[in-house]
Amino acid sequence: MKKLFLIFLLSSGLFSDEYIDLGDEAFVKKHYIQAVELYKQSSAQKTLEVKFRLIQCYLKLGDNFFKINEYETSLSWYRSAKKLNSKISIEKISKVYEAQADQYNKIHKYKIALILY
Repeated sequence: MKKLFLIFLLSSGLFSDEYIDLGDEAFVKKHYIQAVELYKQSSAQKTLEVKFRLIQCYLKLGDNFFKINEYETSLSWYRSAKKLNSKISIEKISKVYEAQADQYNKIHKYKIALILY
């Protein structure tokens, strides 16, 4: 009977804040994708606290991909952050477009560069 009660508690999500703690641990280790998955598993994922943590992960991932010139992937992560808070990451998104435009400008593809600027 005790085992059934424990299984019920675990399956009901009463211990799901453990996902937040595990997500925090992953974030500190810079395992941002793992942290995102853990935060999403939390039953508290609709709370401001978890949304804030997800936004932090998305921005970190966007920053990391920006640093290695993977602009499309970077934009994807920034847009994920923007979906949770429309005011966030607009500046970062504009920097990605500017960096892309700079690359096109260097290879003399000026029309594409102008569109991105």
